[in-house]
Amino acid sequence: MSKISILPGVNHTTIRMTAFVEALATSGLRHVCISPGARNTPLAHAFANNDDVEKWIHHDERSAGFFALGIGKVTGTPAALVCTSGSAVTHYLPAITEAAFSRTPLIVLSADRPPELRDVGAPQAIDQVKVFGGAVKWSHEAGLSDATAATTAHRLAAQTVAESLDTPPGPVHVNFPFRAPLMPGPTPDAPQPKGTVPQVVRGDATLSDNDFESLLDSMNDKRGLLAVGHGATRASEAAGLFAQAAGWPILADPLSGLRAGPHGLGGALAHGDLLAGSGYFDNHAPEVVLRIGAIPTSKPFWTWLEKHPSIPQILIDSSGWSDPTNSLATLVRADPDQILRELAKRIVPTDKTHRASWIAADGTAAVTVDEVMNATAFPNEPAIASQVGAQIPGDSVFVVGSSMPIRDVDAFMAVRNDPLTILGNRGANGIDGLLSMALGAAAGSQRRTTVLTGDVGALHDLTALATATRLDLDVAVVIVDNDGGGIFHFLPQVELPEFEEYFGAPHGVDFVAVARAFGVSAATVDTPEELAGELARTGPRVIVVRTDRNMNVEVHARIREAVSAALA
Repeated sequence: MSKISILPGVNHTTIRMTAFVEALATSGLRHVCISPGARNTPLAHAFANNDDVEKWIHHDERSAGFFALGIGKVTGTPAALVCTSGSAVTHYLPAITEAAFSRTPLIVLSADRPPELRDVGAPQAIDQVKVFGGAVKWSHEAGLSDATAATTAHRLAAQTVAESLDTPPGPVHVNFPFRAPLMPGPTPDAPQPKGTVPQVVRGDATLSDNDFESLLDSMNDKRGLLAVGHGATRASEAAGLFAQAAGWPILADPLSGLRAGPHGLGGALAHGDLLAGSGYFDNHAPEVVLRIGAIPTSKPFWTWLEKHPSIPQILIDSSGWSDPTNSLATLVRADPDQILRELAKRIVPTDKTHRASWIAADGTAAVTVDEVMNATAFPNEPAIASQVGAQIPGDSVFVVGSSMPIRDVDAFMAVRNDPLTILGNRGANGIDGLLSMALGAAAGSQRRTTVLTGDVGALHDLTALATATRLDLDVAVVIVDNDGGGIFHFLPQVELPEFEEYFGAPHGVDFVAVARAFGVSAATVDTPEELAGELARTGPRVIVVRTDRNMNVEVHARIREAVSAALA
């Protein structure tokens, strides 16, 4: 057993945590979310006295976790989380799960009781060592602070940030056991951290010349389709360049970075989901499908992939294995951005009519959608998604909830030419934590943020409204309120006699009253004009649009039937 080196009259914890936080900032950390607690005093004090890191105070760790997640999603760099010992750290797990599956960098710094207070009945003492198991990509027990630990603080900080950003990016956890005194103390003549903060230089995975030529040959002069899912925004510009050079259309997920802004270069489909469900893919089958990112949201598309394994499907991904349809022919283990840029320079394009015909079909679908929505009473859920997606300001952030909102945005939101950052929790596809994630995205980007969520998703995270008020963030939360689980009406469970109680599960919550109780401006809208007016306002606000679950199924069916008829 190693001997702990303690210098009399020196607070090694203060020295270590000060150096650790300074090195985190040097390594690129810019945001930390701190929840109050006594045991995490050394970390909180070190951050409080560092001007290079923005501090965000959160009263509950679950919301803090999603807030930090939102910062990571919008910036591409990790935010840190700081909490006290005990059950507090376990509240981060939902956000950690989403971070892991969406490849979002995130750093958890938990305070813990010292070893002598573990497993002896001490309060707020649980087993925090590797508490997240396989949910985090790296976990480290930092040990007690002594003279030796203080000298290695720079290295630990640099490694923590590097581990969160290394391919694939994701959540990491460092657990710090702190022994009293927890208050900052004297640091005279104590050993200081050694050397400078290590720098990390990253390269991109690439292919050998032979493998690149083989990949190129498989796509030259082919009528192809480029499918881009979430997690591919870094390669969105390269994807647009490749698709334009190859003469291919782009089936672009809302979170792909290609449904708004210049990167689609005229090739991104707004209604790919409707085309896939109409039979258009069968009648105009591509000769090859190239994918980057996760599988897109559109169920008709990935169902089509599953039914057509004979059509070569190629995935370019630097890590992971994204093949839920069991139809992948080739996995290219390389950086998508680099490979697509090289392919764009050398690809032999297919006939120009190929891409033009898909864009024309998408235009026919768009006209048909508008006709049906104009003939349908407002509010209806497709029209809400379409209007919100069209009317929120450019160069802002659009956060879309899982379940029905992301599906409606995918199917009915038009492609925009102005830039718009679209985010969602599509790693694990959960509906929880969305409002807190959106607040983090607003804080991290300092841009206006609009949220589109269902009512059940909003219920999961209502306390986030208190944070919106306290921080005065410019966030509009549009709640599609159909009083329950609307998505289940599209599933076979709707035939069960107990459906309404167990799946529809009406709640009867008055979201306007709840929002106002938290000090947030709120209104219910009934017309497109009222919705547009509320979207134009600034500051934290809640906009409730009430719909009917049964009518929603009918509207979706009418639109899909009309699109199928128009494209027949």
